[in-house]
Amino acid sequence: MSKNRIQLTEHCQRRGFSIIFDELWTAYLPHIGGHGVLLYCYLKFMSGREIPNPCSKEWGQEVCQVLGMSIVESHGAWAHLQEMGLIMLLDGAYVLCDTEMIFPSSVPTRDVSRADDSSLYAQVELQFGRVLGSSEIARLEELAEAYSTELIVLAVQASVQEQALSMPYVTKVLADWKRRKLTTPADITAYLEERKQTILSNQIVKGRRNARIPQVKTGDLRGYDDPDLILKRMKQAARGED
Repeated sequence: MSKNRIQLTEHCQRRGFSIIFDELWTAYLPHIGGHGVLLYCYLKFMSGREIPNPCSKEWGQEVCQVLGMSIVESHGAWAHLQEMGLIMLLDGAYVLCDTEMIFPSSVPTRDVSRADDSSLYAQVELQFGRVLGSSEIARLEELAEAYSTELIVLAVQASVQEQALSMPYVTKVLADWKRRKLTTPADITAYLEERKQTILSNQIVKGRRNARIPQVKTGDLRGYDDPDLILKRMKQAARGED
């Protein structure tokens, strides 16, 4: 044995363990990546228990921080698991599936330099929290021909924030960005941040307008502008009288 390698053996057999089949390492690892493997093992451990929705704030706190990955990395890992059939959405609930005895040659090689169409489908389904229908898939394919994956994902996220989980709304968002000549993720991010600040400022101004102004009792002002009274007050002031 080379000095650069070590022998690893089991100290004892325990019953409280999660079964991870060899195919996860021999077949799936090159396609789902290290984050995908880590997330799958964690989900396997949590199987049968409730976990936060990947789109919730709790997901970042309870899952991402524990696993040491960013939210974006975890979403990408989730999408890869869906693409490889390890996570499925059935009857409104996510199901963690066991690995199958496949070989790397039977799975198309992933181009890690860009997100392919199937990964895009998985990302949209993850954001929407449901499986896309046939008409939605057709619409997504049309959008993929006209826009980059990054812009589509940003539009989907904007739709989720507006609670409009539909492809027509995503199309509307992309068309609006195109009309505004926003063509890069950086342009869109800057625009969304500026829009957010504008909305916040308008809410502050509106709140000030609606705020109650304390009423100050000033007494009876009737006749205050009467010329005779004004002249009388001027004379009193000249004599130093109150």
